Amino acid sequence: MSEQLELTDQLVEDVKAALIKHDPSARDEFITIQYLAALTGYLMAHQDMEPARREGIMQQLSQFAIQVMKQMEGKNAPAAPDEEAFGIWKPGS
Repeated sequence: MSEQLELTDQLVEDVKAALIKHDPSARDEFITIQYLAALTGYLMAHQDMEPARREGIMQQLSQFAIQVMKQMEGKNAPAAPDEEAFGIWKPGS
């Protein structure tokens, strides 16, 4: 997979806007996600390569999407609260 991808909030919003312009039901993000999956399959179907290779690439893309999802989940996770020490420590206790 390319390591040169620049995934930005603006890119995501632009793609979503294009899909909504095409189909207003894409305001539902699950429909947007279905469109993106269908577009991936559509584009891969038009690649000049052996079917087994196409399927292997689709599996890699699926794993890549999972990796991005997990990375974004980590960014969106709430930060752990700072733990403050409290109490009195006495030697030998």
